Amino acid sequence: MNLGISTASFYPKIYTENTIELISELGVDKIEVFLQTQSEYKEEYIKNLSEKIKMNGQQVYSVHPSSASFEPLLFSDYKREVDDAIEIFKVIFKCCKILGAKYYNFHGPRLVSSPVNQWPMIIDRVRKITDIAKEYDIGISQENVSWCVSGKMEFVEFLKGEKIENLYYTLDNKQAVKSLVDPNKLAKVMGTDLVNVHISDIKEKDVGIFPGFGNFEFDDFFINLKELKYTGPVFIEVYGKYLPHDLKGEFKKFKLKYF
Repeated sequence: MNLGISTASFYPKIYTENTIELISELGVDKIEVFLQTQSEYKEEYIKNLSEKIKMNGQQVYSVHPSSASFEPLLFSDYKREVDDAIEIFKVIFKCCKILGAKYYNFHGPRLVSSPVNQWPMIIDRVRKITDIAKEYDIGISQENVSWCVSGKMEFVEFLKGEKIENLYYTLDNKQAVKSLVDPNKLAKVMGTDLVNVHISDIKEKDVGIFPGFGNFEFDDFFINLKELKYTGPVFIEVYGKYLPHDLKGEFKKFKLKYF
């Protein structure tokens, strides 16, 4: 395992392209890029971003788009919305390819619109998007998200049981806690298909704070990942308002403790 930080952690104060040097100063060479808005999906922007990343000696591991604006449409009963969503996915997959990313971080349908009787339909749509992603040499990595059906342990178990080709998993510890799910048990369900991990800390009602400033049991969490033989990246993904003033110092302190 190695420790990184997502560009999302600097939102909304710093533009995505301006986070690259800040992340480089932390000694991070593998990053997750969060594309915050549609203007950041444009090919010219992505090519410039890619060049900047390469100049800093970094490699993009995964891409996370502002998916709430289009992913739920993939599961609509209105065909035109589904078709439009697929076209947006293709744009993002092209961004992934230009950036050299291996995975697209996927949220999926909202929880409120996904009763159990809709799960077979969800599987069909997921298969469709994983097949399209494969054409771009991109893997789809399903993240557990509290406000999506993927926040339910039962759904992740159901999804795993379908053995969908080109589908992988991202574990987010704060999203698991918000869903009242044990992140260590969820990691075991994801198993060998776990390819990405997002971490942040939790203190009472505050979630998404910088690791080391809360009371989440990271000792048990990392022991569990090692037992699962997880060797991929672990990205700090916090809400921007919780970035510490001494980011470099706090990042180094946490890294020395666990990595």
